[in-house]
Parts: sequence; structure tokens; C-alpha cells
Amino acid sequence: MKKTMREGFSLIELMIAMAITVVVMAGIITMIAYSTRSMSLTQARAALQDQAKDSVNHISTHVMEGSSVTPYDDLVSGDSKARGALLIQNKTIEGDGTEKYTWDLYWVSAGVESGDPDMLCFSPLSDLVSEVSHSPIPDEYEKKDDTEKQSYLAALIPEVESTGIQKRHMLCDDVSKFECGIQQNEDPADSTIKVGRQSLAVSLVLKDDKSEFKCDKEIMMRNQKRG
Repeated sequence: MKKTMREGFSLIELMIAMAITVVVMAGIITMIAYSTRSMSLTQARAALQDQAKDSVNHISTHVMEGSSVTPYDDLVSGDSKARGALLIQNKTIEGDGTEKYTWDLYWVSAGVESGDPDMLCFSPLSDLVSEVSHSPIPDEYEKKDDTEKQSYLAALIPEVESTGIQKRHMLCDDVSKFECGIQQNEDPADSTIKVGRQSLAVSLVLKDDKSEFKCDKEIMMRNQKRG
């Protein structure tokens, strides 16, 4: 009787097949890792983008209704780091014709715990009355000049910081920059004269260990009187 010969894979063929499998699996794993990392970065950037846009829209709403603004960007909070602030003054006319003023404050605060990221905070000054040692309501603020307003903020912010109430008033965290600046057109005939309504240029940058997002916006202050 004739015997049937049964042939299998040689050792060399098995080794080649295993090598090809390893290369293919390594490529698949690399693609999965890259896709996972890319998705994580995209989600992180989207989260920062949502926070930044929501915060700038919050600022925009209050600035447009305000009668004047005071930006401040040189706050030293013990670690030699500059942090921005913005005070918005609102004026309403009462039924008897008298003027009533209220104020809203934005400020960048250091984290409460060591290593915490900076955060952008917001509060009406009236809400801070019970939280600071003396009333933060300014006396005749509308009559102060720019230097006096800056001095007022330079004294107010450290006192607010010392209370440790940052998280209670937080709009967003992971803040790496918050800057505001008043802009106004120049008179074509005399560049030293400003004309028209003022606007406020706001720049907010959020950054974590995965991503960074910058949001810039120019906000018209519609309650400003024309120059």
C-alpha cells in the first residue's frame, strides 16, 4: 500500500509568518495609540474652547451694559506673576432721577492649593461686602481719575484673594493669560483726540497639560457716551 506524505510548515516559514504578524500588530497598536492620543487632545482643546468662549461671552454681556470699565493687568499675588482684572461700572437712573451705581469685578486668581492652576473669577462687588474686612464699594468711583482707579483695584484684589473665596466665584480655570484694553478711534484731524464710542479688547488664554486655546474679542460698550 502506498503511503500518503503529509507536509506541514517549515520552521523558517513559521518564523516569517510570526515576524509579519508582529509587524502588522505593531502597526495596528501604533495607530490605535495615535488615534486615542489625538482624540484626547481634541477633547481637551474642545473643553478649553468651550470654557474660554463661555467666559468671554459672560464678560461681553456685562461690558456691553456697563457705563465704564477699568482694566488692570499688573496684580502681584505673592509669586511675582501678573494677573489681569476688570472692573465694570453700571449706572442706572432711578424713578426720582437720581443715579445709582453698581460694579462687577473679574479677576484672575491663584489656585487655593499649591499647584492649582490660575482661575478667572467673577463677582458683583455687592456680593463681596460680607467676605472682605471692609466694604469694597468705592466712594464716588465715577469721579476718580485713571490713577486713582488703578490704585483702588491694586488694594482691592489682594484683599479679595486673601479670603480664599476664589472657587466660589470661578468662571473657568487653567488660565494662563487674561488681558483687557480700552480702544477708541483717533480724530483724523488730531491724533491726540479720541472720538466715538470706546470698545474693550479682551484676550483670554487657557492652557492645560494637553492643549491650549486663545480667545480674543472686541466688545463695544454701547452705553458709553460718544467723544
